[in-house]
Amino acid sequence: MHFVSVFLFKSYVTAEFIQKTGVETDLLKELISNEVEGLRYTNVLSSMRAFVDSEPDVIAVRLVHPGTGSTILEVEDKGKKGELEFPLCKGELLDGVCLLKVSRKIGLSSEAYLKFEALYSTKRINEIFSRFKLTIGLLELVIVFIVCLVYPFSSSYLRRRIEKISSALRNWKEGGIEKLKEQMDDDELREVEEKIVEVYEELIREKRIDDLLLRISTDLLKISGGESTLFGLVKKTEEVLNRQLGINYLRIKPSDSVDEVPGRTIVTFLNNPDLCLVIDGEFPYQNKVLAIVTNILDSLFQRVKEREAKEELFFGTITALANAIDALSPWTKGHSQRVAEIAVKIGEEMKMTEEDLHKLKVAGILHDIGKIGVSLSIIDKPGKLTPQEYEVIKRHPEIGYEILKPIKQLKEIVPAVLYHHERCNGSGYPKGLKCDEIPLMAKIIAVADVIEAMTAERPYKRAFSLEEVFDYLRKEKGTLFDPEVVEAAERAYSEIAEIVKRDT
Repeated sequence: MHFVSVFLFKSYVTAEFIQKTGVETDLLKELISNEVEGLRYTNVLSSMRAFVDSEPDVIAVRLVHPGTGSTILEVEDKGKKGELEFPLCKGELLDGVCLLKVSRKIGLSSEAYLKFEALYSTKRINEIFSRFKLTIGLLELVIVFIVCLVYPFSSSYLRRRIEKISSALRNWKEGGIEKLKEQMDDDELREVEEKIVEVYEELIREKRIDDLLLRISTDLLKISGGESTLFGLVKKTEEVLNRQLGINYLRIKPSDSVDEVPGRTIVTFLNNPDLCLVIDGEFPYQNKVLAIVTNILDSLFQRVKEREAKEELFFGTITALANAIDALSPWTKGHSQRVAEIAVKIGEEMKMTEEDLHKLKVAGILHDIGKIGVSLSIIDKPGKLTPQEYEVIKRHPEIGYEILKPIKQLKEIVPAVLYHHERCNGSGYPKGLKCDEIPLMAKIIAVADVIEAMTAERPYKRAFSLEEVFDYLRKEKGTLFDPEVVEAAERAYSEIAEIVKRDT
């Protein structure tokens, strides 16, 4: 009985641990891959710290150069620093405490990559396994004692009772312990059965907590990678926690807006004191779950705040650059900003993702940056351009492309800058592309650019009304402009009208 029960439990615990570490490492690798490729190591460090703080078995995580073996980034659990001295696991995980190293590649290109490593301590699962072995050993001693002293004349009854307990232990994964709990006999062996049930329920409780935390961590890591605003992350976090905890009364709110009332739990964040977690009620394993989830959320919120600050600085910089170019002429002041806003409204009607809308906004702001290479006398010329002057003005998309091309972070933006004057019938420039060859963002900016330019006054023309502009777009739909983009612009007519009216 001892050998079979211990062997089955050992196999189960080992398999669960290996699966858990693999899933967690894959998730963190997916989360930080884009940040590593973009050299945003502050974000990488924040994600690694959240991972270490939230996972009780992790001792350290590292980014390692595979060629030299040198560590680029490392985060350790300072409270478990002594466990780094344990040897690496080479055989059975439960033959003694060791460190399980789980490695994944993070590609920087087709040939270059970094190695991400997570070190897991087996201390906790070894302690669980030791307790299980001790319980089984004590059980056998009690049985031997009973055999010798209590039931010398009832061997057949004793065999049935021992077989009942043995069967429950052998089939514990199939509900054997649960059946034992429901069918306890009121005799001297009842105390043994109660001890087995107690240990089993403690192990199951620990497993349920681990599974719950793994599901929550998985969902939080997934949403944090694709959410760029704190408001969006907070809303999605509330949905994840309420769904996984089976409740609907958990909220994340500004700290100064929450009152303490009976039955309400308020959890603050170390690095984000302006926010707090509010729970109006209780849920299973609340204290343990909150202790770990709070650390994860604190790191995720901090990372998104840093990202928002960088985005604000980035947008401020490119907007200032675009405004400086627009300001070369009093007639084009604010042009790029308005084109970006109109383009985003069209993109929203076309159900573009938040990420693509972000790129579209940047492309709209930067679409005319190439005009820095065009003489002001041509831009502000009140009359018709000569063929030579028109050739000069037609070069501004290519100039903009050459300016932005070296910037790695804008690699998905530059095609929209280069092709925003292409037309569906091939009459545009610089390449004369047809409709299905033109990138979607370029086609959206083309329509937004026409709307802004036609509704604005220029030295060579009057300002057209928005109704006249849309009549023109409908007339040229499918010829000059993409039909889907024009139709999306029509759906956004009222919002575009507000932009045009505000800035005219």
